[in-house]
Amino acid sequence: MGALAIKHSQTNEVLFAIQLTKMIVSLEVKRVFSTVFLGVAQFMTVARIYIRYRNERLWWDDAWAFLAMILTVLLVVGIFLSNDHDADYNRDAAIIQSWLTMIAYTTGSWAARISMMLSTVRLIPTVFTLRRISEWAFISLLLMGISVLAAKLSFCASDLSWYERSNPVCLILAYIVADGMLIAIPLRLLYRISLPRKQRRMLLLMFGANIVTSMMAILYAVLFLSSCLGLLTLVTKIEAGVALIVANLAILTPYVYRLVNSEGDFDSKPNTYYRSFQPDGRVVLRRVSDIAPAPVIRQNDATGQLTTVYPTGATTASGNKGDADSCLHQHSFGPSNSYTTRESD
Repeated sequence: MGALAIKHSQTNEVLFAIQLTKMIVSLEVKRVFSTVFLGVAQFMTVARIYIRYRNERLWWDDAWAFLAMILTVLLVVGIFLSNDHDADYNRDAAIIQSWLTMIAYTTGSWAARISMMLSTVRLIPTVFTLRRISEWAFISLLLMGISVLAAKLSFCASDLSWYERSNPVCLILAYIVADGMLIAIPLRLLYRISLPRKQRRMLLLMFGANIVTSMMAILYAVLFLSSCLGLLTLVTKIEAGVALIVANLAILTPYVYRLVNSEGDFDSKPNTYYRSFQPDGRVVLRRVSDIAPAPVIRQNDATGQLTTVYPTGATTASGNKGDADSCLHQHSFGPSNSYTTRESD
């Protein structure tokens, strides 16, 4: 009975693989889906860059996100260059479309991952060992992306037999290690810092979205090994779009959170941390706010005397409470609820 069950299971797997290879997605569906889905990712990227530019916080992660967005535009162009119905379709155009899709998909997916890694790097204070680890992880991602692209270019350029196929295509894969780093480093950062439960859940969800990118990479590998070219061309667009959307979530999620909960800013400029030595020997990392809040003028109803109220985040660099001329907070989620008053002249 056991052997019969195993044989039956293997038969079902073979039948499923055959069904995958025969599955065809119409060109119209590919074009509409790619345009809409990648359009959403591109819109999110534009919103991300606008928010960063308005707040004067553009950094290298935004540059990589912009590059990924441009490459997704090329993916959309590539899908409109293809033609499944015209028998006289120019083979040169088909080959150009294949090269364009391959390069844009590979480079775009890795650019989005690198953007996500740099977004993580900027959150980590330079005094943390994890900062150096994340910087090396960024270099590793960059080298892996270059290696994968070089392997594809070398393989496709050295063997031109695929030019003669009815559907020219040349693809190679491996992204799981990169996605693992993008999940592990933020989780390690969250383990080392103290945050309220609500904010911690939000960040876990934000960085955990990389699991979706890994799932798409696994699906891509399954379809590639099954020679299911009909779905494979669609999954390349989905993976590139998901990678870019996840990278943008690292910026847009905190922005939306600030709109709903006005509890301070945690999308800081890089390297705005300093060490505060405590009387008991502990070292507390504090972040210097980018813009000092404006003072509030209040009038005493009884005396009519004006009082200037200065919001302060927490402590000064020396560790003393209540310096009205500085705006410091211990962690980026911290609300500015303490006040120091001075009599106005």
